[in-house]
Amino acid sequence: MYQRTAQDQRIIVGIDGSDCSRAVLVWAVTQANRTAGIVEVLTVLDEPLPADRPQVYRSGLPDPTAAGERYLADLIADVRAQLGGPPIAVVTRVLRGDPAELLLDAARNAQMLVVGRGAHGDGPGTVSRRCAQDARCTVAVIAAPSEHSVPNAGRGA
Repeated sequence: MYQRTAQDQRIIVGIDGSDCSRAVLVWAVTQANRTAGIVEVLTVLDEPLPADRPQVYRSGLPDPTAAGERYLADLIADVRAQLGGPPIAVVTRVLRGDPAELLLDAARNAQMLVVGRGAHGDGPGTVSRRCAQDARCTVAVIAAPSEHSVPNAGRGA
C-alpha cells in the first residue's frame, strides 16, 4: 500500500505580489486544510526586478530578498486572520531566477501547484500558462476576485 509522504502533500504556491496573490494564497490554504497538505509559498525575484510590483520590491527594505520575505510573512498573517481555523504548516522561500522554471522545479513531487491567472485577468499569464502545460502535478490557476464576481456562483443550494 502506498503511503503519502510530506513531500507528496506539499501544495506549492506561486506569489508574485500582484492583486491576485491574496486570492491564490486563500485558495491554497483552504485546499491544504481539506487535504492535510503543507503549503510552500514561493515568490521569485526575476532579473531585473520589475517596477510594477511595489508592494514586494519597494517596501523600504534595501534588500529585495528581505522585502520579499517580509511581504510573504505579512500576506500569510493576513490570510490566516481572514480564514481563522486551525493553523496549517506554511513554508516560505524567496528565490531568484526564471519564475516558471523555479515553480516547476519546486512542484516536481508536490500534490499541487497553485498560481495566479495573470496581471491582466483576461487569461493565463506566461508563467501560469507554462506551469499548466509543463507541471507533473495538478495545477490550479486562480483568478483575482472582480467586482462582478458572484460568491458561490454555479453551486446548487
